[in-house]
Amino acid sequence: MKRYSAATLATVALALGVWIFFYVLDPEMPLDSADMFVVLAGCAAVVVIARWAWNRVPKRNGRSQEP
Repeated sequence: MKRYSAATLATVALALGVWIFFYVLDPEMPLDSADMFVVLAGCAAVVVIARWAWNRVPKRNGRSQEP
């Protein structure tokens, strides 16, 4: 359960960062709900791909794996 909450928190933080970026860039026209849905889906995809890539990296410990 902990890793899902971390992924959710990372997704929300990225989406909030994108929203703040666009709000500061053009305060007259902030993102509406449809735009925010696309941003949230994109951030979720980034987090899922990052987790997948992180799990694919071999774990290094103190011992050598060479024969």
